[in-house]
Amino acid sequence: MLLSLAAIVAILISTGLISAPVGGWEPANNHSASSGATRAKDTGDKPHQQSLPDYNPYPPGIIPADLESEIARVLREVDFIENRALARWRALPSPIQTGQPPTLQNTGTESMETLGELMNFDRNMSPGKNQACSSCHMPYVAFSGPIPSVNATMIAYPGTVHFRAGKRTAQRYTYSPFFPVLQYNQDQALFFGGNFWDSRSTGFRLRNPDAEQAQHPPVDTQEMG
Repeated sequence: MLLSLAAIVAILISTGLISAPVGGWEPANNHSASSGATRAKDTGDKPHQQSLPDYNPYPPGIIPADLESEIARVLREVDFIENRALARWRALPSPIQTGQPPTLQNTGTESMETLGELMNFDRNMSPGKNQACSSCHMPYVAFSGPIPSVNATMIAYPGTVHFRAGKRTAQRYTYSPFFPVLQYNQDQALFFGGNFWDSRSTGFRLRNPDAEQAQHPPVDTQEMG
């Protein structure tokens, strides 16, 4: 009886009606997974990997959709004004020193103005060399932030890392040269004068808040991008 059963199984295997397991039986789920990997290997396709979205720590609506294009626009304007300032610098006559202590005669004011313009529109002031002081201080908006969508959403301006913002929008300073030294008005019972939003540039030591204000940004890690 056993010989007859073995003969029947041998005949079925030889005709391909059943197949013998090689290396033992595999669970159905493992078999399907391995066969999928085999097909990927045979066809040269890579297993599908789901890409993760870029990390964005801000709530929806904070980062304006046009941020990158607006930054590019502002940088084009920065480069244009810097090239104009470079041409102005090259055209300056040699300074003439006179008097004791020595002072610059005739060209002193223009030299200082040109130096300030070159510094304000120089991208190399930022760590990534992609952000000038004027990126947040453009002349046509009273030397404040030039991107309307940022003013309406983020308020604070991005620096050399475009999606990382620090402080408030820069204060407009059209009339800042005329700001008095910070003082207390007894009649109004209010402080007035000084520079910056919080008047921390008092002007007490230099007797000019505007001159004192200029000392802060170069040593401020957030203002310098």
